[in-house]
Amino acid sequence: MYWIYDIPTWLLGVLAVAVFLFVSLGGLLLSHGFIRERLMLSNETNNAVCGYISGIGAVLGLLLGFVAVATWQAFNNAASLATREAAEVGSLYLDVSSYPPPYAKNMQEILKTYLTTVIDTEWPAQMRGQVAHEGMRHLHRLHHEIFTFEPKTINQQVLQAEVFHALNNVLNARRMRLDAVDDGLPAPLWYVVLIGSVVSIATTYFFHFPSFKVHLILTGKFALFTGIMVFLIAAVDNPFRGEVSISPDLYRMMLESWSTNP
Repeated sequence: MYWIYDIPTWLLGVLAVAVFLFVSLGGLLLSHGFIRERLMLSNETNNAVCGYISGIGAVLGLLLGFVAVATWQAFNNAASLATREAAEVGSLYLDVSSYPPPYAKNMQEILKTYLTTVIDTEWPAQMRGQVAHEGMRHLHRLHHEIFTFEPKTINQQVLQAEVFHALNNVLNARRMRLDAVDDGLPAPLWYVVLIGSVVSIATTYFFHFPSFKVHLILTGKFALFTGIMVFLIAAVDNPFRGEVSISPDLYRMMLESWSTNP
């Protein structure tokens, strides 16, 4: 289903709603005559159908609500991971600025190159669901640069230890961000959502209405709401994919601030 993130979000929403409306209303048009004649639906059977659909609707509503909340929380967690990495890189940049020249300048340039790589290379790969590791080359260079510096004072020894600690924090934050690239609902849960939606909509076929137009309108409204909920879940299911995804704007802002205030 990852192909859905290659199309504009508005088009994804239209397609999701259109598919639910087409399937639900098409199914009602095809089955209405058969169900009405064979099952002898009447006003009396509506009470039983109401009780049945109330139970199914409650379960489906809880399921969709739970999945929507869980998906949004996962999206926010992934955004927090990206924010944490940017903050850790910013702290490391300030720490390495305390080194004597030319070490400070070299380390600052490496961090700038790292952020540029994350923005221009790794982020587009993430939007395609791929995990890119180009940025690690620059962190390895930074580690080597730090390691080659020999502290000559107690203050420099403290600084060296703090910089290594900050670098480890960056590496941990980076790893957690990359781990979140593939985050999303498992396939079995998607099957439950889609099958539950179809079963709930199909249950509305068993209502008896004097006017078939009313039946079509109410079934369409139910399908419309279900389609919107499924679209919402799909749009934010993968935090780094599609238009509704986490952007590298915070990394860009940090890079611009470094260029303005080196």
